[in-house]
Amino acid sequence: KTLLAAAEDAAVEHFVHVSIVGLQHMARLPYSRVKLSAEELVQTSAVPWSIVRATGFYWLLDRMLARIVNRPPVLLPAEVRMQPVDSDEFAAVIVESLSDGRRGEREDFAGPEQLTLHEFAEQYLAARGLQRRIWSAPVPRRIQAALTAGSTSPNARLGATTWAQWLRRTYDAPAS
Repeated sequence: KTLLAAAEDAAVEHFVHVSIVGLQHMARLPYSRVKLSAEELVQTSAVPWSIVRATGFYWLLDRMLARIVNRPPVLLPAEVRMQPVDSDEFAAVIVESLSDGRRGEREDFAGPEQLTLHEFAEQYLAARGLQRRIWSAPVPRRIQAALTAGSTSPNARLGATTWAQWLRRTYDAPAS
């Protein structure tokens, strides 16, 4: 509210709000509710606005998997699909949205591939040279569907960098 009020006072010509794909599917989670409320504030603001949403970022998936694989057993929800994206590519989308003249809700931005969390974890382990067995935890269909819907976007604009490419760039880079 404070930022939007300041933007209105300053006669800002375009307020770009960065948000997350699939929040409506995860609305029971406190963070999702806060983000949805923020979107509503932006949409009802007098300031010209755009909302730009992305799926989760690779670096967040990397951080999550780093915690999970260090605590055996590695237990992941079976068949939950995700479509994370490179945050550098999303930054370019945000910059583009500032200058292209369009306003309002934008198309979602997502990674170029949909894989199961199990598949992402296998690629992560291989890139890190780690040997761990991944166990699939059954998840009720309703929860699996919500998790997948909250982590993918079938009609999104797609990034170019795959998870495997991001992992190579991140873990094969020479130490500085």
